[in-house]
Amino acid sequence: MKSLFAVICTLCLATSASATTLLFDFGRTDTQSPFNPGTLTWNNVVPATTSLFSIFEEGGTPVAGLTFEITDTFFQVGEPTANIGSTSPTGDAAVYPVDATSDVFFGHNGGFAGQDPNPFAEVKLSGLNPGDVHDFTFFASRQPVGDIRETEYIVTGATAESVLLNPSNNDSEVVSVLGMAADANGEITVGFQSGPNSTSNFYYINVMQVDISPIPEPTSLGLAACLLGGLAIRRRV
Repeated sequence: MKSLFAVICTLCLATSASATTLLFDFGRTDTQSPFNPGTLTWNNVVPATTSLFSIFEEGGTPVAGLTFEITDTFFQVGEPTANIGSTSPTGDAAVYPVDATSDVFFGHNGGFAGQDPNPFAEVKLSGLNPGDVHDFTFFASRQPVGDIRETEYIVTGATAESVLLNPSNNDSEVVSVLGMAADANGEITVGFQSGPNSTSNFYYINVMQVDISPIPEPTSLGLAACLLGGLAIRRRV
């Protein structure tokens, strides 16, 4: 039975080991998150960014063929205000550095700072493998405020799904969209806008994490099921 259990563990570990994590920090040029190939690598999106043609997974390896593009801009006048996000991330957000959580990209439904309304922003990942699944996690924070600044994150690939997060005074909460596949062009877009419960004109993004995993092959799934079934039978005997 120990031998059978070892085989199951090896199969599960082989699947998880092939996962890739991408980390994106949206914010100021002077508060970028670590870019240390070989250890921890963030993809920093700053006001001058329109696209990134070299995307790195968190361990520092470039992901071949993958690109990032801002297809609908956020607020674009100067640098975002420093440290209006969380300077003390906790809970689910504690895994992110303060450089990532404390600064933001944002947009606005009404006029702001002499600029026309900017009610929607969007980014696009291209060059994705249609045989992979993609889990998106979002963190946003705006401090200190007294209203609801709910933001909607709309992930669109082969299908579309959205989630809501209130960045107001948020230090700990994240939201996720799981199991997304790229569209026929190998692309997934993420849209940002105010949520239906917002009492404010603003929406925000500080951190976007993308976890990419291959879709398990049917043979692997069948093997795992057979092994688990065999283990269950042996336990009953």
